[in-house]
Amino acid sequence: MGTGSQKRYILSVALFYESGITDADGKPLTEALATVLGNRLPQPGEASTVHLVALENRYKGEKGQEGEFDYQGAKDNDLIRLVSLTSWSFTCVNNQHNFTALLKKLDRNPDTLRLPEVQNSEANNYLKQGYVPLAHALRQGDKTISWYHSPLSPGKSPDRLSEPVPMADALVRYDSTSGLFDVSYAAAWELGRMLTLQNQRLAVELFNWKRANAQNLNQLQLQVLNLPFQGEANDSNGNLPEAIGNWFADLELLKGIPFNYLVPDERLLPPESLRFFWVDSYWVDCLQDGAFSMGRVTSSDLKTDTTTRSGTSEIKADELITGLLLHSEVVSGWPGLEIECYSTIIKDTSVADPKYKLTILRRERLSDNILLCLFKGEVKTVDFSLKSQSVNCGVDPIDKVAASETVKITKGLRKLDGEQGNESIDVSCKGKGEVKGVIDIKALADNLAKLNNKNEDEFTSAQFALSMIEGSQKVRFCST
Repeated sequence: MGTGSQKRYILSVALFYESGITDADGKPLTEALATVLGNRLPQPGEASTVHLVALENRYKGEKGQEGEFDYQGAKDNDLIRLVSLTSWSFTCVNNQHNFTALLKKLDRNPDTLRLPEVQNSEANNYLKQGYVPLAHALRQGDKTISWYHSPLSPGKSPDRLSEPVPMADALVRYDSTSGLFDVSYAAAWELGRMLTLQNQRLAVELFNWKRANAQNLNQLQLQVLNLPFQGEANDSNGNLPEAIGNWFADLELLKGIPFNYLVPDERLLPPESLRFFWVDSYWVDCLQDGAFSMGRVTSSDLKTDTTTRSGTSEIKADELITGLLLHSEVVSGWPGLEIECYSTIIKDTSVADPKYKLTILRRERLSDNILLCLFKGEVKTVDFSLKSQSVNCGVDPIDKVAASETVKITKGLRKLDGEQGNESIDVSCKGKGEVKGVIDIKALADNLAKLNNKNEDEFTSAQFALSMIEGSQKVRFCST
C-alpha cells in the first residue's frame, strides 16, 4: 500500500472494556480487551475487507507527538509492509436498506390477510373476511370454485364447535346466493385427521387411550345406573396422556400446519409486508376435532367422543389469541430481532407500560424471511427493536450524492450523561487530496470534548465511545 493512502487510513481509536469472559473455573477474566474503530466508512453495496495490523516500532516522536506514524523514509508511491494479525470481509448496504428503513417501508395496506376488493359486492363480502377462491374437486369428479379462509382471520370469530362431527362434510357450508361452498372448516377438520394419522405412534396411542376410556365409561354406567352418566363420565376421564396433550396444545398454536393452509394465496402476504390477525378459534376447534376422530366410525363412537371431549380440557381452544406475520428481509438480516406487543395503543415510542405487555405464545420463522408470532390477548401496539447488546458506534445517515460531489459526514453530538444535543458537526476530512468517506477523528474528538467541557487530555477513549454509540433502534406500529 502506498504511503499516501496509508496516512489517511491507519488512524484509529482503541477502546477498552471488561471482557465478561470466564475461565475454566467460571471466574471472570479481568483483563481489558480493545475494540478498534476505523475512520474510513465502507462503500454502500460493495464488499470491504478489514485487516487488523501490528504497528509495533511504527511510532516516533517525543511526548506530544505520540500517535504519529513512522514511514521510515518511504515516499508517497512506495510500498510499506505491515503484519496482518487477522482479517475479515463484509458487505455494506445503503442507508435505505437498514433495520429502521426496512421496517418503516413495510406494506400494511391492508393490515390483515385479505385480498384486494373486486367489482362484485357479494365477492367483496367474502374477501373482507379473509376468504380466497380456490379450485375444488368434488367427490363425483366435478370441478368448481369454493371459498376458503385460513385460521389467521381479519376479525374475531364468534363461533364455537360445541359437539364432534362424524366427518368433514358435516362442516361444509353452502351459500345459496352465490352458489359456492365454504370449505374452510371442513378443510381444517380433515387436516387435523391427516396430521394425526401421519404421526402413527401418536395415532395409536390416542386410539388406545380412547378405547380404554370408553370401556371404563361402559363399566361405570353398568355399575352406577342411578347416577347421572355425564357427571360420572367427567370424573372418570381425567387428563390426556402427556404426549397426546402436548399434541393438541401444539395444534392450538397452529404448529405443524402447512404454510398454504395459513396463507392460501401469496398475494395475502407480499414481500416486505406486515399483517395482523386473530386466530379463528372455531377453525382450531375443527382442526382438533379432526385430530380427535381416530376410531370414530359408528354413531356410538361419536356419542362416546362427545362425552369424552366434554371432560377433556386439553383440546378446547377458546383462548383469545392474536398475532402477526412479518415477510421481510429484516427476519433474515437481524436474527436477534426483538418483538413486544401491548394490549393498548401507545403512541410514544419512549413509553411502554409493562402491565399491558402481552405474553408471547409462539414465535417461529416459517422461512428465511417470514416470521410468525402468536400472543395471548389482542395486539394493539407492537415494537420491533434490536437487542440492547447490538449497540454500535456510527455517524448520522449519509445522503446519496453525485459521484463528483464530496460526501458530507456528520455526527450528532451527545453528552456523557446520554443527553442528545441538537447540533450536528461535519466530521469529513477537509485536507487537500483527502479521500471521500473518511472521518476526521481528531476534529470529532475535540468537538465532543468541548461539548462536555473537557480538555483534550481529559477526554478519554471510553468517553469518546459513549458519545459515538448509536443505541438500539426501535420501530413501533399501532392499530388504527
